[in-house]
Amino acid sequence: MSFVIRLSPSHSRSLRPRLLSRPHMLMTPLLFQMIIRWANDKVSSQGRSTSMKSYKDPSLASGVFFLDLLYAVEPRIIDNEFVKEGANDEERLLNAKYAISVARKLGAVIFLLPEDIVEVKPKMILTFIASIMSLEK
Repeated sequence: MSFVIRLSPSHSRSLRPRLLSRPHMLMTPLLFQMIIRWANDKVSSQGRSTSMKSYKDPSLASGVFFLDLLYAVEPRIIDNEFVKEGANDEERLLNAKYAISVARKLGAVIFLLPEDIVEVKPKMILTFIASIMSLEK
């Protein structure tokens, strides 16, 4: 997957020195979007209908997207009997705990708590998805 960014000649000349001295200015937002795209593509490739729009997406609180992502990485690891709809706080927390447990069993290094998923903390969501991404063979 590659991205092409085209700048007008005047923008190109004025931005080039700053971008060359600080490439992270350009890379970070692109990298964040690439991770979202990877996760959505992975989930949809398995016929799942969940998706995320951003790391602040309120639908992530249910935990279902993460379980679908883990299923996409390793289908045999998710037991659908444990997956809840995520309609209330208790179900969201159960899904979050299950997603973290499954990710750990797959070998992911996890830095977040179930509450971080339920409260949709963007930086923690990013680290969780990146950890799952690192599991892909």
